[in-house]
Amino acid sequence: MDKDKRIEELEKENQQLHKKIEELSETIKLLNARIFGKKTEKLDKNQLSFFSEAELKELDIDSDISSKENEEVEVELRVVRHRKVKPRGQRAEFLDTLVQVDVVHDLEQKNCADCHENSL
Repeated sequence: MDKDKRIEELEKENQQLHKKIEELSETIKLLNARIFGKKTEKLDKNQLSFFSEAELKELDIDSDISSKENEEVEVELRVVRHRKVKPRGQRAEFLDTLVQVDVVHDLEQKNCADCHENSL
């Protein structure tokens, strides 16, 4: 009886863990799609224009814009990440200003640990 109860408990726990793994996998998939997926911006066809037709004509903007209002427009955005460029030669200039000091270290053991050969 004890074994049967323990087996049932372990099976239930196993099923719960499998469900949790599936949920987390789905979450990871959605987050990856959001971060690394296609970046598009869609305009709703029912969205109102910022300008009235009279203002558009006044600004000499083509009437194609007003006809495109009713269509769903898809704009692809390209995400560009800029890195700050480090100035060249700055490190060499800094190192040239430092004073060079030669430090000689005398080894206590002058024989090789592996082959016992004199290293000097």
